[in-house]
Amino acid sequence: MTGRTRSVLPAAGAALFRKLPGDGRIKAGTQKCTRICGAGRAARGAFGERTVKPGRIVDNHRSPPRCLPRRKGPRIFAHSPVFASIPLADNIDRLLGRGAPVLLEPWILLAIIAAAVVLSVPRITWRWFGMFTTLVHELGHAFSAGVLGRRVRAIRVGANHGGSTLSSGGAFSAVVSGFFGYPAPAIVGAALILSTTAGYTRAALVGGAVLVILSLIFLRGWGAILIALASVAGSAALWLYADAVLQTYALITVGLALLVGSIRGLGNVFAAHGRKHRNLASSDAYILARQTHIPSPVWLLGFTAAIAACVWASTLALMGAVSAG
Repeated sequence: MTGRTRSVLPAAGAALFRKLPGDGRIKAGTQKCTRICGAGRAARGAFGERTVKPGRIVDNHRSPPRCLPRRKGPRIFAHSPVFASIPLADNIDRLLGRGAPVLLEPWILLAIIAAAVVLSVPRITWRWFGMFTTLVHELGHAFSAGVLGRRVRAIRVGANHGGSTLSSGGAFSAVVSGFFGYPAPAIVGAALILSTTAGYTRAALVGGAVLVILSLIFLRGWGAILIALASVAGSAALWLYADAVLQTYALITVGLALLVGSIRGLGNVFAAHGRKHRNLASSDAYILARQTHIPSPVWLLGFTAAIAACVWASTLALMGAVSAG
């Protein structure tokens, strides 16, 4: 094309562009959201600067440049133009993303351990926290059953720390879901400790609350429902009124208490297989032995190995946090 080029930009937007030597392209610039650009339309929005899309102004047949929102977002959504354009996505990383890894002074760790012992050892507090541990135990059955395609029908928790999970499905899924009862409190406790020491305190807080809320669909009996609602209320209070440090200390305390509760449950199931065989019919190891014809000691050894692995991983995480501090 020969001759002069004619700009179709208004005066307010033309100052942002300059013709590049050698061709008829324009160079994109930036402007505030209250300025005029393109064909004279106001750039709508409230998120600061806007980036003007490059275009041509060499003839009248080309469309003028459009004002597009600059895609600024968290790293995990930066590759997706869909999520990058959603305002809510800009807050997800700030709310649930990784914070600073926790650093514990030795005396703080000792105080946390003492608080966990107070929750899980004395009879007056274990009466209530033990029900929460039983709820986690039964949720271990239910979650593993759901993952394997079983249909969970009901979860019950008694005031005497007894519980049951009713589900239907295949034989293999019944064995797997039956195994993950006693290790479940230790797995959840280790997950809380590992996530908080790595800096994912808010994600652990929200994730735990969401799982308990979803479990309300299957809970039967006022005891289980009240324990679940109390745990959700505690998570909400920590989210709304506690800072990140207090949230971290609280979740580590609950994680350690769940580890202690898992060890107490393991001791109870070993006692059920003792000489007197008290409450043997309620033992998961006994039920699994009847289903699979694998002796109960093998299942007891599996429970012990899973819980010991969780305790070991939690110990390493806490010692690492103390060393870093």
